[in-house]
Amino acid sequence: MSDSNKTEEIVDYFGKCVIEEVYDPALYGANSIIELTTKNSIDQKNYSAFSDFTEEQKEKLKELMKSTTVDIIYRFLEMIEEHDDEFKIIIEKGEETYSL
Repeated sequence: MSDSNKTEEIVDYFGKCVIEEVYDPALYGANSIIELTTKNSIDQKNYSAFSDFTEEQKEKLKELMKSTTVDIIYRFLEMIEEHDDEFKIIIEKGEETYSL
């Protein structure tokens, strides 16, 4: 496998991890709070006002949460890139180490 293919594979792996371990759980949590299906009684109490929202309002709030989550992840990665002399993302796969 060429170096460019290996790099692409590692970047894809990192992206998949970010989506599965950060993005998806964050949206699932936010959506369960908006719909008040969360099992967390503190969240149910704190956000009980959402029960008064229309379906359209809930959908708009979900869209906002999705957009905000994407923005936070993007800005976090951008910060790492801008401070590449201070921060590094290192992926170790087997005996090999990759710096993103």
